[in-house]
Amino acid sequence: PLSVIFCVNICLGNVSLNYIPISFFQTIKSSVPVFTVLIQALFMKKNFTFKIYLSLIPIVGGLGLASFTEVNFNMTGFTCAVLSSALTAAQAVIMTTLLNTGMNRMGPLNLLYYMAPLSFALLVPVIAYLEIGPIYSVWMQKNDIYSFGPLVFSGLLAFGLNYSSFVVSSLLSTLTMTVSGNAKAVINIIFSVLIFGNTITPLNWVGCFIAIAGVMWYQTIVLAQSKQ
Repeated sequence: PLSVIFCVNICLGNVSLNYIPISFFQTIKSSVPVFTVLIQALFMKKNFTFKIYLSLIPIVGGLGLASFTEVNFNMTGFTCAVLSSALTAAQAVIMTTLLNTGMNRMGPLNLLYYMAPLSFALLVPVIAYLEIGPIYSVWMQKNDIYSFGPLVFSGLLAFGLNYSSFVVSSLLSTLTMTVSGNAKAVINIIFSVLIFGNTITPLNWVGCFIAIAGVMWYQTIVLAQSKQ
């Protein structure tokens, strides 16, 4: 299940980025803690305090404001991004369970060792059907072996990202991990504006930072509860 969720999550994220800018995509991904709470509350019967539920309101509200005022809004991209957020939350829940539960819990590298080959096998047919043509026409006909460099570098970065994600999952709770990951949203949004020139209105910024403020509020609540 983890490999399937991982692969579908990647596909949905890539499809979404074909329709909406990175800045909007990252704002939508800030909804991951909301889905994490819902999954754990509904399927794992985990209890959360009223303050935690309250802290999710600005996340949802900020996301709604950013979506409503998004200049480049696209329903297909928005839907794929929301589904990707839900799958990211499910992936975090499963990873944390495998890494932290039971006498036979797995290590981060061991989990990646078993998950990666299955993910590769699942993605190969998709690549063969959707991308083998463009790969052949762009790379093979040019006989440019150096064109594979960015692809190899991207694979190395993906490995480092997944491994570090698994390590963090083994050290932190599910919800804390997903919330902490939203810190990169600010950096990604800023860089998307600087590098790609994405258009962001003042209300977009307001919605984005309301969502991030909700994330910070949640972190404060979790830290306070962990000290009690």
